[in-house]
Amino acid sequence: MADIINIRLTKDCPEVSAMDEAAKALGISRNEMIVRAITMMVNFDTTFYKKLEKYSENIRVPIHLTIKNTIIKRWAQDNAKKAVWVTNNDLLLE
Repeated sequence: MADIINIRLTKDCPEVSAMDEAAKALGISRNEMIVRAITMMVNFDTTFYKKLEKYSENIRVPIHLTIKNTIIKRWAQDNAKKAVWVTNNDLLLE
């Protein structure tokens, strides 16, 4: 059986209604969304996270937007290559 953890939401956390709305839009439960977020954070290596954190601080953008914008930029570059070269066989090898 999994360990039980109780947490107290801080003023910096989104409202529970916002969490529920986001989870519903993703087709998952609030609990599953929280577990996935924890799993993602646990699986970031420390060097990567510290670099991401510093970069986000320098550009004054929250980490979640830094990740989102970086991925969107990468996808746009991939789509541009595909449009020019008809195909793009590059995988996300990083």
